[in-house]
Amino acid sequence: MLIAGPVRRVLFTLGAIALIAAGCGSTSAGSTDDDRSDDVVTAADDSAPVTTTPLDDARPLDPAASPRATAVPERNALVAASELVVELGAEGSTVEDVQDSLNDFIGYADLDQDRIAEDGVFGPNTQAAQRAFEEFAGQPVDGQSSPADRTALEAAVVSLELDAADSVVSAGDESPFVGTWQTRLNVWNELVSEAPISIVVDDRFGSDTEFATLTVERALGLQADGIVEPGDRAALRAAITQAREETDVTTVLRSDQGNGPIVVKSLYTNDQYCVRFVVGFVADERCTPGVGGDVNTAYFVTVNGVSFIGGTANPNVSFVTLTSADDATTPLATRQMGNSPARAWAAIVDAEPTSIELLNGAGDSLLELRFSLDPTDRADVGPTLSLISSQYAQSFFVDDCAVIDDDSLSLAASLVGATMAVDTTDGEGTLRIAAGTVAAPISIAGSIDATSVDADTFVFTGTFDAGLFEGDSFSASGSC
Repeated sequence: MLIAGPVRRVLFTLGAIALIAAGCGSTSAGSTDDDRSDDVVTAADDSAPVTTTPLDDARPLDPAASPRATAVPERNALVAASELVVELGAEGSTVEDVQDSLNDFIGYADLDQDRIAEDGVFGPNTQAAQRAFEEFAGQPVDGQSSPADRTALEAAVVSLELDAADSVVSAGDESPFVGTWQTRLNVWNELVSEAPISIVVDDRFGSDTEFATLTVERALGLQADGIVEPGDRAALRAAITQAREETDVTTVLRSDQGNGPIVVKSLYTNDQYCVRFVVGFVADERCTPGVGGDVNTAYFVTVNGVSFIGGTANPNVSFVTLTSADDATTPLATRQMGNSPARAWAAIVDAEPTSIELLNGAGDSLLELRFSLDPTDRADVGPTLSLISSQYAQSFFVDDCAVIDDDSLSLAASLVGATMAVDTTDGEGTLRIAAGTVAAPISIAGSIDATSVDADTFVFTGTFDAGLFEGDSFSASGSC
């Protein structure tokens, strides 16, 4: 089985391929573009040093308001991925690999279960998928992914691929085996491609899937015939794992605007932790000092007309709060960079923030800080509310509920350390969640666009507003 060589080289190779195929006059890293901001600097080649441009002294990243520096361990001091046990609240590359394989399993095993978000955070949805696999495979059902579990999961996926008559797919085919391949192509494009292109995961092998397949086959040294066989799937899985392990590459932000797909990636390269901002076919990369010291940084950059604030952080930095000129604040959660304890964060902004505050938290994981998952000591559980979105799913206890009419509702709900308030009138309204700790408070808002109340039960749908989970659609149901 052939896999990619050094990931850095592949990144630039795929960028060139994508540019040629698109027939676009824009340029990738290492060249200039008339649309690019003057402060965008990119590496000219693999060996050239990457320019680092942190906010200058006049711009407020106040060390006094930030957590004390926590040294990032040298990479050779980290626990090997093959020895990690990942469970509820865990983050990192190993979690992403587990999520990849669980989605393959869900697609192949014909389970009545939706694919999970591959976000590198082992949340309730990932735990539920892990339990479903354990039950299917006759493994101990504990919702944790041990090295033995991952070996069994990989073996199950490979066996399903080899045994299914329709696992070999090509142009014109339609099946779950196409959907799992499309998902994997999107992961590869986001992690490695210079100009990531998102494929619609619709289980249909169309021209976009065929083009991406041919590109990956050439990049990995496989037979470039557009036919996806088990060997192609295994090679791509291995290449994705290699990219994550060698470079700690993590997708921190993804979006889409008029200038093309937007992806912000964090990665480790040349003994530095870097944040790479990609908009369409234009990119900018900013890097920290080497590992082993303080990596708290912030960069304000404009790429192809899109402005970002982003940076890297020490292991004890769980959240970042941005304050704008009108004193509006935006909370951001940091993301673990690969399996390294170093963290990264990024947001699309209209203008440079007036202040940036790095916050540490008292919980053991970001998941515990976002929403408390501790067991409740309630004697009477009573009615509950189930909130579901692609990035988060959780049940809250309904504390107070008033049904006004068939599409108006007022309720308060809670968990240990988290509260929710919902108000709707004529079907529309707001959802507000407060969570976190005193050191790292979290405020999450959502807009409700449809409400239905039937007797004592209710259903409402909406979209999260700016901040954590921005743009993510949610639905909720429960009883009063």
